[in-house]
Amino acid sequence: MIGVAILLLALVQAQEEITTSTVEPTPIEKSRCGNEYFCMSFDCQFGEESCPHIAWKESENNVDFVRVKLRYNSPGSSYVAIGFSRDDKMGQDDIYFCQKNEQNQVAIVSAYSTGMTKPVNIDQESRLQDIGIGSDGNTFFCEFDRPKSLEKNGLNYDLGDGNWFVLIATGPVSGTQGYHGPNTRAASSISWKLSDPPLDFFGASFDISMMKIHAVLMFLAWGIFVPSGLFIGRFFKRGYPKKMVKSKPIWFQFHRLLMVLSVIFTIIGIILIFVNREGWSESAGENGHAFAGIIVFAFGLMNPIIAMFRPDPDSENRKYFNVCHHSIGYLAQVGAVVAIFLGFDLAIYDLAFVSTQIYAALIVLSAIMSILLEVFKQKLEGAAFFGVNLYSICSTIYFLILLPFTITLLVHIGRFDGSTDE
Repeated sequence: MIGVAILLLALVQAQEEITTSTVEPTPIEKSRCGNEYFCMSFDCQFGEESCPHIAWKESENNVDFVRVKLRYNSPGSSYVAIGFSRDDKMGQDDIYFCQKNEQNQVAIVSAYSTGMTKPVNIDQESRLQDIGIGSDGNTFFCEFDRPKSLEKNGLNYDLGDGNWFVLIATGPVSGTQGYHGPNTRAASSISWKLSDPPLDFFGASFDISMMKIHAVLMFLAWGIFVPSGLFIGRFFKRGYPKKMVKSKPIWFQFHRLLMVLSVIFTIIGIILIFVNREGWSESAGENGHAFAGIIVFAFGLMNPIIAMFRPDPDSENRKYFNVCHHSIGYLAQVGAVVAIFLGFDLAIYDLAFVSTQIYAALIVLSAIMSILLEVFKQKLEGAAFFGVNLYSICSTIYFLILLPFTITLLVHIGRFDGSTDE
C-alpha cells in the first residue's frame, strides 16, 4: 500500500510538472530589461546567489502570447515564481513556478491562488508553448509563451486587457513548493499594461506592515484581553465579590476595561485590514479566517451594547441578561480561537507551525485551569494560603502562564521570518 501511495504521489507530481524543452532556452539578460522586456527582481546583484529575476513581453512569434522568463541562482532545491494579478496583493492570481528539485531537475509548474493560502498547482497544463528549461551550475532558468488570455479556476486572466501587477516570490521545494518568506516576495510598485514601454521593477518590495499591525491588534484583543476579561469575570470575581473601586466591584472594573480595550483594538484592526485589502476582496474568506473574524467582531460589538441595558441585580430579568451576555461572550471567544488558528495558517504570514503549537498549548492550559477551578469550586470558596485568597493566587498563576506565551507569539507575528512548517 505504501508503494502504491508513493507511486500515485509521483504520478501526480509528474502531471503537474513540465520538464521537457521544446526550444533552446535563452536566459534573461540584464541589458534587455526596461528596453525589450518588462523585468522585476529584488534589490540584489544580477546573477548572485538568491537573486531572482523575471521578465515578460509580448511574444515575437505570436501576438496572442506573452513570453515569460524566470531565472534564479540557488544551491538547494528551490523555486522562483511569477504571478499576474489585478492588484499588488496575493489572491486570484495566475502563477508559474520555475523550480529545481533535489536531483537538480528543473521544471515549470502552472498554478493559481484563490486567496492568501498556498497556490493550487494545475495538472497537465497544455497551454504553454515554446518551452525552454535549463541550468548552469546553481543557476536555473525557465521560459515559455503563455496565451495572453487564459482561464484558471473559472477566472479569465487576459494580460492584453487593462492594468496588471506582477508578483515575484522564491522559496524552498520539498516534494511541493514551500511558503515564501516576507523578504522573498514582492509586487511591482505600479500597475502596467502590456502595450506600455517596458519597465524594470528593480528592488521591488512587499509592504506587510498593516497586516502585521492587524495581526498584533487582533491577537492582543482576542488572545489576551477577552480571555483575561472572561477569567476575571468568572473566577477572580469569586475571590473579591465585594471589594469596591469607585463604587464598583474591582473585578467588574478590570473586566470592563479589558472588554472595552478589546473592542477598540478590534475596530482598529478591522479598519486597517479593510484599508490594506481595499475592501472585501473576492478571496477574503478563502480559508475561513475573514468570515470567522467578522462573526467574532459582530459578537464582540454586540456584548458591550447589551451590557448598557443590564438590569439591576435584584431584577427578574437579570438571569435572562446573564444567560444572553455570557453566551455571546463565550461564543465570541470560541469563534476567536478558530479565527486565530485560521490566521496562523494564512500563507501571507508565513508563520512557523510552532506558532500554532504554542497557541494550542496556551488554549489547553487555560482550559485545564478553568475546569479545575470549576471542579474544586466549593473547596476554594473563602480558602486562603498564608492569608492570601486562593482565587487571587490562581489568577496570578493564570496571568504568569499567559504572559510568556503571549510575548512569544507576538514575537513570531512581528518577525514574519519566513520559517514554515514544510
